[in-house]
Amino acid sequence: MSQESPINILSARVRQMIMEYKELRSKSESLSRDVDKLTAEIEKLKSQLYTQEQRYNALMTAKMLSVTDKDLEAAKMRINNLQRSVSHCITLLTEQDTEQ
Repeated sequence: MSQESPINILSARVRQMIMEYKELRSKSESLSRDVDKLTAEIEKLKSQLYTQEQRYNALMTAKMLSVTDKDLEAAKMRINNLQRSVSHCITLLTEQDTEQ
């Protein structure tokens, strides 16, 4: 019986190590799945970030090119002033021609 006792102890320890190995393997597989999920989520978020950056850049470009109502009013006023000046010049030239 004295020889069986160390064998029984060894057998129990081997079984315990096998159980711990299975638990660790299960945890490892679970962690690997979590890593895969998080990696997929990171890629998805990178894609969304890229899309949002493109939209932002397009918006900034459009904003630089857009003309505001204030700019339109100022342009209309300048055109009206130029038109009056041209009309005034034409009137003066016409008066000069009639006087000569």
